Amino acid sequence: MDKSWENYKFVIHKQRAVAHRARVTLGRMPESKRRKPRSKGPTPPKRAIPKDAPESPRWYVALMAGLMAVGVILVLVRFFFRTDQWVLLLGLIAISAGFIMTTNYR
Repeated sequence: MDKSWENYKFVIHKQRAVAHRARVTLGRMPESKRRKPRSKGPTPPKRAIPKDAPESPRWYVALMAGLMAVGVILVLVRFFFRTDQWVLLLGLIAISAGFIMTTNYR
């Protein structure tokens, strides 16, 4: 019988005969369940992206980065110079538009 501490755990049982006392006994630790092995590769995409899809033009990347940069600048201008609320709204719209453009970037 293996007596290592890893195979045992402390279990506290209350004795019915003596109130307010506890007895510590060593019980065998249950074996953990085995997990199913994971697949060896990445999950395939739900829709196939054609390999001959054209790359995004350079102006698309510049517009995407520009919208996000201008949006951040507008948000900072709103808070540093205490301008109107619409400046914040325009900044958030610009950031959102740039982020949405990243989903179509190839």
